[in-house]
Amino acid sequence: MISRRPRQQSQPVPMRLGFVFANGSPRQVSCDRAEEIALEMSVPVPIVGVFRDNPRDQVLEVCQTVGLTMVQLHGREDPAYVAEIALDVPVIRALPTDPEQVACWSSNPDVEYLLLDGPNPGSGEPCDWPGLATILGDVKPTKPIILAGGLTPDTVGTAIKTVQPFAVDVSSGVESSRGKKEAGLIGAFCRAVAQADLSQHDH
Repeated sequence: MISRRPRQQSQPVPMRLGFVFANGSPRQVSCDRAEEIALEMSVPVPIVGVFRDNPRDQVLEVCQTVGLTMVQLHGREDPAYVAEIALDVPVIRALPTDPEQVACWSSNPDVEYLLLDGPNPGSGEPCDWPGLATILGDVKPTKPIILAGGLTPDTVGTAIKTVQPFAVDVSSGVESSRGKKEAGLIGAFCRAVAQADLSQHDH
């Protein structure tokens, strides 16, 4: 996850490192592998666990084993499920770009952030950014918005200018092949985020 660049910073800030623990996902990693990757980071970065309809006990076990600082929920988890998880770790609620769901979860006290994704999460298919901007203008959510879905070094600038999110989340857009992140693409993505914010600050 990359934050939009504050004025005083010269580069975007990598806020979180995400690991997919959703059962059946082609990007699913084990707890051991997640710990190995986290230890390889030159600078410690908070870790987010991505889940989709995992049993609550499994989510809480992974949180404890890996040391997750936040969880991102992509499935059909209901408010009671979210409330139980939120007792132990902050929650990012991933949603489609549906105004009723955005309004409903925005008012939920157990959710820290709303992540708005494309129609098929993980596919690289973007959401309708102008349509999403209209929804956010109408709903006026009280939670910070994280934008995901179809973001690449070539598209993230337009997405930021259109939607004005708090942060952006990228996965397939910086992969050379399914599940393989490419350092060059990650760097290009970060530069594109910085350039998008610089352009807006200059206007």
